Amino acid sequence: MKQVERYIRHILLLIIICVGSGALMAQGIDFRRFTLPCGVRVLLHSNPHAPVVSVGLMYRSGLNDQPSNLEGINDMVALLRINSSRHLEDGEYADILETYGGNSMYSVGHDVTFFCDNFSANMLNGAIWLAAEKTAECMASEEEFEKYYTQVKRNLKRGVEEKTDVDLLYDMVQTVNMRLVTQFTEYDEGLDLSVVQHYERAYFTPDKAVLAISGMIDIDSTAKAVKEMFAFLPDTNYGEDVRPSFFTVNNAPQDSLITHSGNVIGVGDGILAVRDDSYRVDTVYRRTDRRSVIMAWQIPPYTDPQAEVFDFIGTVLAAQGGRLREALMKESNMAVGVEYIGLPMSRASVFAIKITADDDIPLSDIVQEVNSQMETLKMRNITQEELIQALNTSSMAMWQDISTNEGMVRYLSSAELMYGNASVMNSRLDRMNRITADEVREVVHRFLRADNMKTFYILPSSMKK
Repeated sequence: MKQVERYIRHILLLIIICVGSGALMAQGIDFRRFTLPCGVRVLLHSNPHAPVVSVGLMYRSGLNDQPSNLEGINDMVALLRINSSRHLEDGEYADILETYGGNSMYSVGHDVTFFCDNFSANMLNGAIWLAAEKTAECMASEEEFEKYYTQVKRNLKRGVEEKTDVDLLYDMVQTVNMRLVTQFTEYDEGLDLSVVQHYERAYFTPDKAVLAISGMIDIDSTAKAVKEMFAFLPDTNYGEDVRPSFFTVNNAPQDSLITHSGNVIGVGDGILAVRDDSYRVDTVYRRTDRRSVIMAWQIPPYTDPQAEVFDFIGTVLAAQGGRLREALMKESNMAVGVEYIGLPMSRASVFAIKITADDDIPLSDIVQEVNSQMETLKMRNITQEELIQALNTSSMAMWQDISTNEGMVRYLSSAELMYGNASVMNSRLDRMNRITADEVREVVHRFLRADNMKTFYILPSSMKK
C-alpha cells in the first residue's frame, strides 16, 4: 500500500512540475491511448533501452471504497484474481513466473488497486495474456476463498506498532474519504465468497480498468496483441452503477450509519469530525530508539488546483537545504531528520511534516519551530534560490521514478484513473513553474492552520508505562 501511495504522490509531481529547462520540458511522455470494446483503457509506452516489459493493470478501487464491515475485501479480490482465473488453477500463476523468470506484485492503495507483471520482452504476449486473465471475474472455489481469507485476516491483525506513517495519516481523514455504497452496508461482519463476488462486479469490471504497458515493445503489434487477447470480454455494460453516498463530517454522531436492519457501520474518525482540541494529538508507541513528531494537515483532493502547491511547500521546507531542515538540523541541532509526506486522495488529502528529534530535545520545542516556519511562509516571499531548488529536487524525483518500466506504468495508470486521461501528464508539465509566492501564502493561510492540524507523537515502546 505504501508503495502505491508513494507513486501516486509522485504522479502529482509529474503532472505539475516544469523542470526548469527547455530541453527537459521537451521530454514529454510519448504513449498511445485507446479503449477496447469491453471498456478497458489501454496505454502503451515504448522504452527501447532494455529488453524487458512491465504490464500493469489498475482499478479505481481501494481502501476508501470499502466500509468497515468489509475490511480486507479489496485484497481478497486481488488475491483471487491472481490465483483463480478462467484457465489457471491455484498455484499455476506462481509457476509461470518461476518458469519464465518473471516477477509480479499487487498493491491495494487508498484509491486504487494495482497489479504488475515484469518479464523479458520476448514474453510480452504471455504477460498480456496474464493481464487478460486478471481482468475477468475470479473463478475461486470455497476452499480457495477460505485459504486466502485466512491470509488476509492475518494481515489485518497488525498492531498499532506496525502501522506506517501513511497508515496514521490515512486514519486522520478516513471519514472524509469514506464512500459507502448502500448495497454493501447490510452485510454482516466478515466476508464470504458471495460478498467478494458482489463487490468485484461493482468495482473490478473491465470498464473500470486501465491496462498500461511499458518496455521494449512495438506499439502497433502490441496494440494488436492486446485487442486479440482481450477480445473474449463482451462489449456490454458491466456490474452495478456504483453511486457512493457521502457522509457528513460536521459532527461525530453523524460519522456512523445505521442500516435498515439496525446494524451500525462506523466510517472512521476523520479530523473534520473532531471539534474537541484534546483529540488533535495522538501518541503512538513503536519499536524505535528515536522520538518523532508528525504534524499533519487535511488539504484539498488531488483534483483541486491548490493541491498542486503542497509538494512545492514541502520541498521548500523539508528538502536538502530547505528552511525547516536548516533551522532544526543545522542552526539549532534539534533534529536528526526532517521530511514531508504527501498523501493525495480523491476527497481529502494529507500534507505532513515529520521531524525525528535529537536526544533529549522536547518535542514541544520542535512543534513550536514548525509553527514559526509556517507563519514565516505566510509573510515572506519564496526566494529565487528556493524556487530553483524546489524545481530541481522535484524533477529529479520524478525522472528517477519513471526511469523503470514498472514506474512508468504506475504513472500512466494513475494519471488515467485520477484525471480521466493520462495525456494531462504532458499538458500540465509547466504548472509548478507558474506557482507564485502569493499563491503559496494563500494556500498556507487557508489550509495549514492550527485548527486543521493533527499532531502525532511517535515514541519508543520502552517509554510506554
